[in-house]
Amino acid sequence: MNAVEFVEKAVGVPFKVKGRDYSGFDCYGLMQCAYRDVLGRELPSYVDEYVDAGDSEASRRVIQDHILAAKHNWEQVKKPQAMDVAFFKLGNTGTHLGLMIDDKSFIHCEKRIGTVIERLDSAKWKSRVEGVYRLKDV
Repeated sequence: MNAVEFVEKAVGVPFKVKGRDYSGFDCYGLMQCAYRDVLGRELPSYVDEYVDAGDSEASRRVIQDHILAAKHNWEQVKKPQAMDVAFFKLGNTGTHLGLMIDDKSFIHCEKRIGTVIERLDSAKWKSRVEGVYRLKDV
């Protein structure tokens, strides 16, 4: 599957806590699925790391800590391209992930809206972008 086919298949998939397949994603699950299905790269699932059903602040912090701890495997890029990962700040402690589909747009999954395409420079996301990262060859 190429990146365009992945995006076509993923748009509209509902949000699902611990979602790691096309029946439902959370923001990390979308990225993990894309890396597996498009790039053939297996990233950690982190499903077993949730401290409860997965939809609590405590679970979000545990997963966020794992993602941030693995950030050394990623390099920040100035010119995004398809399959790079955008990190967003949500509130004081939240981290949200989106998968770049080109240099300006990303696909992501949120609880109330499911999997959608948005722009980095939109009013909603522009001030929340922490950075865009590319997986190093590890």
